Amino acid sequence: MTIKIKKILIPYDATPSSRKAVKKVFPLIEKHGSKIIFLSCIHDKATFGFFKTKSDKKEIERERKTIQKYHEQLKKEADSFGIQSTSKIIKSNLESHSIIEYATAPIAMQIRSNFTTFLNGA
Repeated sequence: MTIKIKKILIPYDATPSSRKAVKKVFPLIEKHGSKIIFLSCIHDKATFGFFKTKSDKKEIERERKTIQKYHEQLKKEADSFGIQSTSKIIKSNLESHSIIEYATAPIAMQIRSNFTTFLNGA
């Protein structure tokens, strides 16, 4: 039995190891006809842990613009392999938790919707 993977989530932080992972995954995805979702997290930090200053907000916006440039570059690379891709940038205090939460959200929605269908008797 063969399982077709429809979507592949790739957390991307522009480090050499994440760039290397992306380059290795493109040929693999090309064979299976899957779609890529590039996910990056911006650390949502507050000064002294209590409040955000103007400089914090400017820094977050600067990071968002930089990440968007990386994502555009990744999308162009994916297009060159004929791979559909989307990207998402999220703010997070704990990146690892946010990545797992994002990855499992569609599964939770599917479970809820099937349960609702079961309850409604349809």
